Amino acid sequence: MCVHAVGPVSTGAQGSLESATNRRRRDAGQDVFVRTRARVATTIASPAGATRNDTEGQMTALNPTFAKLGVRDEIVRALTENGIEHPFAIQELTLPLALAGDDLIGQARTGMGKTLAFGVPLLHRIVSEAQTATSGGADTDRPLSGVPRALVVVPTRELCIQVSDDLSRAAKYLRANSGAQPRDALILTKALGTGVISTAIKNSKAEAAWIDVAVQSMTTLNKQAAELIGSREYRIHAMTDVTGFGLIGHAREMALASNVGLGLFSKDIPILPGALECIRAGQIPGGLKANREFAECVVGYESGVSDELKTLLFDPQTAGGLLLSVAESDCEELVVEMQSAGIPARSIGKITESQKPLIRIY
Repeated sequence: MCVHAVGPVSTGAQGSLESATNRRRRDAGQDVFVRTRARVATTIASPAGATRNDTEGQMTALNPTFAKLGVRDEIVRALTENGIEHPFAIQELTLPLALAGDDLIGQARTGMGKTLAFGVPLLHRIVSEAQTATSGGADTDRPLSGVPRALVVVPTRELCIQVSDDLSRAAKYLRANSGAQPRDALILTKALGTGVISTAIKNSKAEAAWIDVAVQSMTTLNKQAAELIGSREYRIHAMTDVTGFGLIGHAREMALASNVGLGLFSKDIPILPGALECIRAGQIPGGLKANREFAECVVGYESGVSDELKTLLFDPQTAGGLLLSVAESDCEELVVEMQSAGIPARSIGKITESQKPLIRIY
């Protein structure tokens, strides 16, 4: 993810002057905030009586971590690499509100951690859909596409550079679904089929073995795969998760955002046991039909691709895997390392120059 510093916004001579009334309001607001922080600090102490060093905004190990406050794993990891694990008081106060989508207005003195107090939830929210009933109360991914999603305005050039640097470091592991390059290889980290198997389960048509494998897939997080990718020097040019729009839907988004074409090798696409049987039995979710009606116009099939597989490519996935566009020379090593770590990754295709149809199935 890119964070860019731009020039200062000119306010004119009049805008640079602050009235005595505004100064009093500003100072009063700061004093109220500091008093609030002091009250919070006095309520959190160790059995031995140790508390935060509230005067400097610093924390002891008693306060929660950014991870405990619900910040995305990618952001937590980037912060930890920079020695930042526990939030300052201002961050601890603001994060629960901001991550939930509430607006914040406030002032604080220099050195109290304002940048991450607003910056961490800003980064979190622009790559996450809001919590919904259908997501089980959890944030879902909103893949980056290379289009700007936020504007941060600061009063001086020096502060602009500082804020830009801080946010860039925190955003180190947030990746976009744009950036795929011709000759890249495509890797998929989970098998397809959770949508049709879930439909079969609802209709009491699924075999026990199919259910077990599907549940295991749906309850396996992408965290391990993401951490492995981030801990190595593999050249990952684009990445997205495969969820409700199915493999074709999310592959289409990657191709359009990157101005490239895609080729998928049908024999290499991983399939959950029972998925094709569910399709033959007519266990087709409504979301699959909608995905196919919307996106099949950009797909071309070579002869020999079965009707069942064509259908499965549009299957909406619950907790699906990651689709990675990786430099071709890194693909084999990355797949082997993932498989050794228990991640069922497969190389399933390639990135081409922009083409018609946009996606070809071989």
